[in-house]
Amino acid sequence: MSSEKDYLDEKPWYSYMGGVYKGKYPAYFNPADYDWVKQSEAEFGPFKIALEKYLNQLGDNLQPYFLRTLPSKPGGWKITTFYFWGKRVNESCDAAPEVEAYLKKIPGLLSASVSWLDPQTNIAPHYGDSNAMFRCHLGISIPEPFPACGLEVNGEKRGWEEGKWLLFCDAHYHSAWNNTDKPRYIIIADVIHPHFEKRRREICMNVHSLLRLQQIEMRHAFVSKLPGKVRGIIRRICKLGFEMGLLQPRQR
Repeated sequence: MSSEKDYLDEKPWYSYMGGVYKGKYPAYFNPADYDWVKQSEAEFGPFKIALEKYLNQLGDNLQPYFLRTLPSKPGGWKITTFYFWGKRVNESCDAAPEVEAYLKKIPGLLSASVSWLDPQTNIAPHYGDSNAMFRCHLGISIPEPFPACGLEVNGEKRGWEEGKWLLFCDAHYHSAWNNTDKPRYIIIADVIHPHFEKRRREICMNVHSLLRLQQIEMRHAFVSKLPGKVRGIIRRICKLGFEMGLLQPRQR
């Protein structure tokens, strides 16, 4: 069984670099290797009650994921965010303090949100933002077990379980599906790899700038057709804006 020590020479990778991730990280990580997972799962019951109370208050106000081309149905993938690449989302956290308290116990937490997938909806295969973190899924409401609901990472398929964490490498090509007649919702958390902790701010700034570039491309389609070098300049300008405090992150 591999451990974090086997990956100390891994370098940060970002999707804006282009190409395919070719690092050492496996598709999935063993949750038993991380002490926080056991504690988190032991406290799941009260957390689920607090989270569902918050979701009931939200009603239909979850936001469609900003990359509208990924879900197979328009608006079929929705989120509400608590932490976004190092930034606290005050409105959500203030409205659900018990939820925030639970999430803050996760060491190295960068991002956390609820991910809601409508019935009979798929998320198209895509590469994530970076390899610098674990992408962690916590099953909240899973209408049916695998294979009706599931996730595929680098060709390996698994399912979610209520109250259990599933850890994988977001840099690998991955997709998800809900082939049932009820919604599936989970927590998505990004947890920085321990050996990247000293580069946390750099990593967050790089991802914020990548996401801002994607948002610009969604609003102005011609930008996505510009040469890679030009798009790279736009991203670096965005990064500088974040570092100087001239730009503020926009959650997904």
